[in-house]
Amino acid sequence: FYPDTATGKVKEFIEAYRKMFGVDPNLQSTSGYDGAMAFAFYAGLAGKNLTTESLIAAMESGKVFEDIFGGAPVSFSKDNHLGVSAATIGQIKNGRWTTIARNQSYKAEK
Repeated sequence: FYPDTATGKVKEFIEAYRKMFGVDPNLQSTSGYDGAMAFAFYAGLAGKNLTTESLIAAMESGKVFEDIFGGAPVSFSKDNHLGVSAATIGQIKNGRWTTIARNQSYKAEK
């Protein structure tokens, strides 16, 4: 995303970030935000009395976390702790990154 073309929740995130820090967000700040939001999603599923066990159960529930930036969906199960098995493919066109494919699996087919 770019600040001049962002819409919806991404635009709101950029505006809030600018207001708080005085600069536009970068890859590191959006990655950190995603990590915190994924934790908050699963902690919310775990309930008010958050414990290690309730967080693990919530994460292994198979419920899917989807970020605001269009990244690959995140989910876990009892036998799969990878989180994601797909990627977004980008390419630079006219000096800007553009998404050319979303959710491209990199997990081997069985």
